[in-house]
Amino acid sequence: MARKSRPVTSREYKLMLRANRFAGDHQEVLAAAEHFRSVFVRAIGNTILEETDGPAVQGSFAPHRDDKQVTVQFFDTKDRRLRHSSFVFRQRQSASGGPLELTLKRRHRDRFFVSGCKTGGKTKFEEDIKATRDAPFLSLHSLSGKVTGVDAETEFRTLKDIRRFYKPFKTQLGDAYDGSVPLLRVCDFIADQTVLEGVDFQVSEALRAKCALILWHQQGSHARSPAVVEFSFRYRDKGLGSKQEPFTTAMAARCYDVLEVFRDDASPLASWVDLDGPTKTAYAYGLTRT
Repeated sequence: MARKSRPVTSREYKLMLRANRFAGDHQEVLAAAEHFRSVFVRAIGNTILEETDGPAVQGSFAPHRDDKQVTVQFFDTKDRRLRHSSFVFRQRQSASGGPLELTLKRRHRDRFFVSGCKTGGKTKFEEDIKATRDAPFLSLHSLSGKVTGVDAETEFRTLKDIRRFYKPFKTQLGDAYDGSVPLLRVCDFIADQTVLEGVDFQVSEALRAKCALILWHQQGSHARSPAVVEFSFRYRDKGLGSKQEPFTTAMAARCYDVLEVFRDDASPLASWVDLDGPTKTAYAYGLTRT
């Protein structure tokens, strides 16, 4: 019997920012994040303030959760058969060491292409939305399985090493699966990731969208600027049940208007946004292997 479509439990909007605006040491990065927040408040004022009783934006950006200050790396075959099959396999580890966190993610523009799949681990089904110079609204549906507490000495040398943690992987990859095919770290790239959270804004009477700044510095690089910087905001159906999708027209319209502010050349945010910039994963895959 075919699996029914999963409900979307979270919608996340993503935009790439100009990395050179966040150059410098930790304190300089926090100062840049505060500057960005103040511009963000001013830019979306007409979109949010008139529709809510409270302030448009609350909070400030700070590294609130140490477990999100991690190293990030991706693995794929030489011919990138995971990438070509809409998979991403990611490994994270705390900057201070310790166990690994694994994520196997499958993304596709067609919701039903991925919603009926099986993965393994703790499963999450989300909608990722991004805006570029040419496209105001690009939607990808993402099914991911997370496995935590993996021994730090675990190595991923072949495709069968992924299947050890994600049993359905062989079936999902289909003819592209051969357990003996070697895995490589994508472009030898390791990112030192910093996540700044603590800012949110109202999307309905009951829900606030939570914002984040994610910075990747290339490990081993002495560049003052991060490699990439992403701004995101998300809202989810917390507390309303896994079988519901209470994403109203008003909520979607408000978030769409916020997204449009980032694409407006006359917006105060225009000098911060990089509408031509690659996403974090695309950046890693676009590097040249050394």
